[in-house]
Amino acid sequence: MTYGALLLSNCQTEEKYKTMKIEDLKVTQDNILIEPIKGDEEIEIEPVKGEADELIKPEQYEDKAYRGTIIKKGEKVSLPIGAIVYFNKYSSTEFEFEGKKYLVLKQEDVIAYYVGR
Repeated sequence: MTYGALLLSNCQTEEKYKTMKIEDLKVTQDNILIEPIKGDEEIEIEPVKGEADELIKPEQYEDKAYRGTIIKKGEKVSLPIGAIVYFNKYSSTEFEFEGKKYLVLKQEDVIAYYVGR
């Protein structure tokens, strides 16, 4: 491929990116595309009472659980689209698309989920 053809190819790819919609995005394997729930990003995890009524908060629970809605999923994901999932903030990859924030995480990183009626 010549340099000119490579530039043209890159320009065409850039044009495709500009017209791409979130619906066009393909999610692979066991990954899930999440739209965070606005205004309710963090859920407090309650500490556990130990001996002598001292509070014990294990290190893995120092962070708060986050919620989001599944909008796309890979072919190996068993959770349904539209389910609300709870996950640790650090288990996800954040990116912006069309001015909106989205997260990608693996199904194994879902702590719990809820499917509406």
